[in-house]
Amino acid sequence: IEVIFHEGACSDTLEHNGRYMLETNYRCSKGLLDACQAQGTRLLYASSAATYGDTRAFREAPECERPLNVYGYSKLLFDNVVRRMLPTARHQVAGFRYFNVYGPREQHKGRMASVACHHFGEIRERGKVRLYGEYGGYGPGEQHATSCTSRTWWP
Repeated sequence: IEVIFHEGACSDTLEHNGRYMLETNYRCSKGLLDACQAQGTRLLYASSAATYGDTRAFREAPECERPLNVYGYSKLLFDNVVRRMLPTARHQVAGFRYFNVYGPREQHKGRMASVACHHFGEIRERGKVRLYGEYGGYGPGEQHATSCTSRTWWP
């Protein structure tokens, strides 16, 4: 196996079960990282903009990383593991802090469906979209799920 795209996690920003989130988003990712390093496999993984918290400074720097929820914290913990091991990493590891990802067939996610999915529902029901605050209360643009993988691959 040349590369693993690790795009999985519990992305429910309202989940409060810290043990579940750490097991799912941190420990599983850490096990995958260790296996990839041992087997000579590149790891390209999904981090999250939730690691930044409520800031407009989107830089990978500790002063800009203040998660507001357990999800963001669990993703930041893994990012920090990667950050510490990079100087001695034997094989490529890269994390991507996605903002809003959307894709087909996500209606089953309910409140955790993407902004695009919710907006489509509003347009269908009301003929318009309600926006709140600057940029509608949302951060930078949305990304389609297929573009996340295609943009992270380089031979």
